[in-house]
Amino acid sequence: LHTAYRRQRQMCIRDSGNTKQTNMTLPKSDQQYIVQCLERGEIPEDKLSELIHSVDAQTAKDIHNAMDEFEFDKIIAIINTLS
Repeated sequence: LHTAYRRQRQMCIRDSGNTKQTNMTLPKSDQQYIVQCLERGEIPEDKLSELIHSVDAQTAKDIHNAMDEFEFDKIIAIINTLS
């Protein structure tokens, strides 16, 4: 699972130079789904990728850094600030 996350992160980093941030917030239901998964210690890669692409560059970096350290509580806190 950790390897899959790193592969996804590398793809996001690679693609970040080719795309602009959307300024579109992920729907509340998707945010709640991510939080529920993280609270169970699961990584919802598809929705997490959508979240990363929907926030500003600094927030995306903060999420990536928290994922590298498996600090799910930090990601949950970030999601809560988006609401």
